[in-house]
Parts: sequence; C-alpha cells; structure tokens
Amino acid sequence: MNFLARWLCNLAYFLAISLMLPWMLWRHLAGKKKRSGWHERLLGPKIDLRDTQDSTLDARAILWIHAVSVGEVNLLGTFVPAIRQAYPQYRIAISASTDSGLELASGRFKDCITFRFPIDFSWAINRVLRQLRPVALVLTELEVWPNTLSLLREKNIPVAVINGRLSDTSFRNYQRLGMIGRSLFSKLQLVVAQSEEYTDRFTQLGVPNGLVHLAGSIKFDAVRTQRNNAQTVALQMLVGIKQDDIVWLAGSTSEPEESVVIATFCELRSQLPALRLIIVPRHPERFKLVDKLLQQAGVHYIRRSQVSTLASPWARNQSSEFRPDWEVLLVDTIGELSHWWGAADIGYVGGSLGNRGGQSMIEPAGFGVATSFGPNTKNFRDIVGLLLASEAAVVVHDGKEMAEFVHKCYRDAGYREALGCNAQQLAIQQQGATGATILALKAILER
Repeated sequence: MNFLARWLCNLAYFLAISLMLPWMLWRHLAGKKKRSGWHERLLGPKIDLRDTQDSTLDARAILWIHAVSVGEVNLLGTFVPAIRQAYPQYRIAISASTDSGLELASGRFKDCITFRFPIDFSWAINRVLRQLRPVALVLTELEVWPNTLSLLREKNIPVAVINGRLSDTSFRNYQRLGMIGRSLFSKLQLVVAQSEEYTDRFTQLGVPNGLVHLAGSIKFDAVRTQRNNAQTVALQMLVGIKQDDIVWLAGSTSEPEESVVIATFCELRSQLPALRLIIVPRHPERFKLVDKLLQQAGVHYIRRSQVSTLASPWARNQSSEFRPDWEVLLVDTIGELSHWWGAADIGYVGGSLGNRGGQSMIEPAGFGVATSFGPNTKNFRDIVGLLLASEAAVVVHDGKEMAEFVHKCYRDAGYREALGCNAQQLAIQQQGATGATILALKAILER
C-alpha cells in the first residue's frame, strides 16, 4: 500500500467515525455502549514495557498477540503458556480492542505486556510498532486491517492468524471487496484454521495455499472438564448453591434472550422447586437492562457484584441451614462465565435466538452440561454439527421448546446426564489444536 492509499484509508476511517459519532454518543449517554480510552484508540497507546514483577526493562524481543474481545482472550489461556514454553526467548504482548477484553487480558496475563489495540490509523499503528518492535504479529481468529498489514509488511514483520475462522457473512463481505480483499489476505504469512471449510475460504480470499494449515479449534484445548475445580467451588460457596439444587445457566445472552429465559423460568419455577437460574449477559452494557427485567418479573434475584468476597456468611458455614433467598443470579462481572459453567446442570448458550450467529458451546460441553442453543448458530456451524451428530446438545427454537427442554432435564436425570456425558467425550476427543498451531508457527518464528 503506497503513501496515497494509506492516507485515503485514514480519510475513510475519519469520515466513518464522523458519521457514526452522533449514534455512538447516543449509545454512550443511554448507557447502551460505553467505551473508554478514546485517546489511545485514535492516537495509539503508550505501552509500558517494564517487567511487571520488578519494574525493570526486559531486553527480550517481543511477540505481539492480538485478541479482539473476551472470547479471544479466553482462547489464549492454553496458547500463551504453550508459546512461552516453546519460545522462552520472546516476551509476550497482548492487545485487545474492547474494554472488557483489555480488562480480562490485564487481569489474566499479569506477566505479559497488555495494551489497547487502536483504530487502524497509520500513525496509531506506527506508534505501537515503534514501541514494541515485534518479531511477529499473531491474530486470534481473524481481524485484518489495511494499514496494520501494510505497515507490518513494509517492516518485514510476519503476520499469522491462529484458530482462524471465516463466518458466512465475513466470507461474503471480503469477497465483495474483490482485489482489495485479496490484497489484504495475501499479506498473511500463515493461517492456522479451525476446519477444512475455513481453510478453503482463506485460500479463496488470497492466502497462498501452502500457507494455510488445518489444526482444529484451540477452544477445545482450553476447556476444563473438572466440575469441582477451585474457582467453580468457590463461586458455588459464595452464592450458596447447594448439592440438591438444579442449576440452569443461560450464558452469553443477548436481546431478546434474557426476556425469553426469564419468562421461561417464571413459568417453570412453581413446578420445579429446586431449579435455580444463572444469567450471564454477553455484554456489560446489558447488565442494567437485565436487572430491570428481573425486577419486573418479580423474582428473588441477586447480582454477582453484590457478593464480592468469600467472607460472605453464606460461605463461612456450609453446614448451616441458612439458605440465600434468591432464585436468579445475574452475573454482572467480566471473565467468570467459564467458571460458572462448572456449576451448571442445564445450559443455554446465547446469541442463537437473535441474529448474532451464536456463541461458543465448547465450555459447557467440556463440563458435561446438558446444553441447548437456538437455531441461529452460523458462526459455530462445525461445532454444532459435531454436537448434534453425537447427541450432545439440543436446538430450541422458542420459549416453548426451551421450557420443554429444561423441564425434561430437570425431571429425567438420566437424559440430562447422557447429554452432558456425550458432550464431554466429544470435547476431549477434539483436543490437540494448540500443539499443531505451535508447530505451524515455527515457519515464521524460527526463520
């Protein structure tokens, strides 16, 4: 990309932001979407390169890994330790685009450099590159930006995509870009894809065939299978979940799913006295809205943020007959969903009744949760196909089918356990993508 093309790209970003500004301001004031760090987004972040342990400077070269949001950051849970073990000569820097993703990365990877990924203005990306001087950039799943790829190519810094996937919508959109799209993808030096379908799509979009590898999904490697892990047990104690409770967890929910889930729970609670509902909205800006929906429904509920310490009287004495007076728990914290899945008996994976295309079903599968999701799961078509073929999950199309599924799982323990067992076995069988990905990365990290 030449100088003129780069500044035309900058101009396009500026015009797009200007046109979207009234809408973004409205969402911010309405509490629907609050973003911070606009100075870093527009001009590029100032990155602290000091060692987090002793505040000294570490002279090792830096490997830059980019994870867009919470889902991609969670994916790095197995990848970062593996890459650090394989290449101890590199420091790891992790960037994230969203506030929630950056918060999770900073808390989870305290021994890594973490910073906010800026908007793709050439000056902002150049500021990052001047500070990091990375040996390579590893993109998690996919986020290709013209100025970023162009500047890295000019500086001879290789770019790789790991756990690569291209949804139907993304694939069509990139195809519509024609030569511009092919130019973008031709700048990638390596793609490690989740499935054969994604491998073909990356090749069609311009990545040379020899640079696209198939490894499976790293998300299967990240799943845990032990329901009695320390984090899950601590959370169960914290909110007073008892052994005879049947926990239904609706995770990564979005509009209109919380309304459907709450209505379903209200319909069932008189018939199923041991049923408890945990709701984990996908985006933090929905916490207040879901709180309001719970108030309107008239259920006894608490918010996770209200129970902030294990000094809670509910946790001090588990032998006590004291029982917290709640039917529904609203998890309004970031990064805990994977631990809460370990406490669930019945699951619903959100983003699948609306038009989002679904969220990952792998974590509940790993814990052996009897899992359901809606019909719109185009973003996870391969995983859904595996689950349904193995009789390891159920599709629910509306509130009626959701209620029938929860009722059956509650009443028929054998059915519930069989679904969960099938899902867990499938998750274990699919593991191994992290090792294959590390092996593929040798091509750019050892040259």
